[in-house]
Amino acid sequence: MKKPLAWFPLYVDNWLLGSTRLEMTHEQRALWLDLLALSAKDQGYIRANEDVPYPVEQLAGFLMAPVGVLAATIEVCLDKGKLERLPNGTLHVTSWDRYKLTRQYRGRLEREQVKKNREDETRVEESRLKGNENSVSQNGTSVSKEGNSPTPNRQGQSQTPIDDSLPPIPRRAPFDTMKEMEDIRRQIVDAERKGKADQAVSLSKRYLKLHEFYEKNETDE
Repeated sequence: MKKPLAWFPLYVDNWLLGSTRLEMTHEQRALWLDLLALSAKDQGYIRANEDVPYPVEQLAGFLMAPVGVLAATIEVCLDKGKLERLPNGTLHVTSWDRYKLTRQYRGRLEREQVKKNREDETRVEESRLKGNENSVSQNGTSVSKEGNSPTPNRQGQSQTPIDDSLPPIPRRAPFDTMKEMEDIRRQIVDAERKGKADQAVSLSKRYLKLHEFYEKNETDE
C-alpha cells in the first residue's frame, strides 16, 4: 500500500458554490469531509482491508457520528455519484483524482526524495573513502585493503569521483528521468572506482545530454 496522504486539496469555489451544498444537509456535508479524509489514508478507498468493507456501526463509532446519519450520508453519496460501492462491498471515492495532492506538490515530494537518496549515497561513499585512507600507494599503483587488488592510478586523473563535478539534476525533469540520472551518477562513481575511465566518460556524456535537454526546457519556461 502506498504511503497515506497527509492532506488533500479542498477547492474553495467547488465547496461553497458546488452542488454538494444543495444535495446534503450540514451534518451530511461534515461527514462527507470525514469520509474524504479517511479515504486519503488508502488511495481513495474506505475499507477495513482490501476485500472487507467497514460495518456501518464500526465506521460510525470511528467517526463519532450517529449510525443513522452516517448511513444516510453514504446513501446520498452513492446516489449522487460521489462514492461507488465495489463488488466486495468496499467504498471508493469516484473522483479521487481531483482530491489527490496537486501535481506541483507531488513533484516537490519526489524531488525531495531524490535529494535525500543522493545525500544518503554521498554519506555512504564518504564513509567508504575514509575507510580506504590508509591504502598504500607505490609506483603509481594503489593497493586497497578491501581486496588487495591493484588499481591503476592514472596520472592527472582526479581522485574525486566524476559524480561530484556533474551539474545537479534539473528540477523540472520527470520523476523517471530523475531516477535515471541518479542511476547514471551511481554508475559513474562505480566506473571511476574500478578504473574504467572510458565507461565513466560515456556515462557522463549521457548524463550531460539529459541535463542540457531538461535545463533548456526549464529555462524556456
